[in-house]
Amino acid sequence: RWQRISYNSNIFNCQFYPSSSNYCTISIRDNGIIAGSIIAAERITRCNPSALHYHQKINGVYNDDGRLIDFVNPKIYQKSEKSPTIAAALSIVPGLGRVYAGRLYDGLYSIMTMAITGKAAAIAIKSKRKILAPAFSAAFVVLYAAEIYGGWRAAKYYHPTQKKK
Repeated sequence: RWQRISYNSNIFNCQFYPSSSNYCTISIRDNGIIAGSIIAAERITRCNPSALHYHQKINGVYNDDGRLIDFVNPKIYQKSEKSPTIAAALSIVPGLGRVYAGRLYDGLYSIMTMAITGKAAAIAIKSKRKILAPAFSAAFVVLYAAEIYGGWRAAKYYHPTQKKK
């Protein structure tokens, strides 16, 4: 249903190709429910107003309709001076790995997403909500794993074009 609404409205058009909903479907299909959910959650975190800015910095590719091409299995755009391992390790503190990789706004969105989901989980647990407590807790765990993956992915794949000497 969401795709029918979003594809028929300019208000809800996804800025990425494939769209976030298609990306999530592909990531779960190709990587299984757990890893696919983590990869999908990481994409949703990157789907923010700064995405175009970062796509322009790396000389990203655009679809015919102007959307930013962002595949589940990306290719390396530029060689990086940043270590994906260090970025993943720094991501234990939400957002820090993305900031290390040069994606400040993605890091800030990560912190906000983690804070909101963590607070919702804490409230649901405290209120002894039998359905919401495990649902928000699971969402928090998936987002936390996605944050670590996101720091790694940002350091590995997304870099501005380097000037030739």
